[in-house]
Amino acid sequence: MAVQQLTITAEQDVIQRAEMVAAARQTTISEMVREFLESVGRHQLFDESKLPPLTRAALGMAKGVSVSNRHYKEILAEEMSEKYEGLK
Repeated sequence: MAVQQLTITAEQDVIQRAEMVAAARQTTISEMVREFLESVGRHQLFDESKLPPLTRAALGMAKGVSVSNRHYKEILAEEMSEKYEGLK
């Protein structure tokens, strides 16, 4: 598949936040934008009505849930650190 360059214009503070998020995720802004654009395409082509009832119910329970690209071990370590911070 051919790769094409895309130029995006945004406020400086938006770009700075994106740089910080990309660094925290050990990725690049370009990779984050690419993943976002791919997910938009998948969601628009997704026909929930064609799924089995149990799968539709499970998807309904997950609506509004924030999904992160971070590995579950990173999230767990962060939560454990916060929980047991005062016990050091």
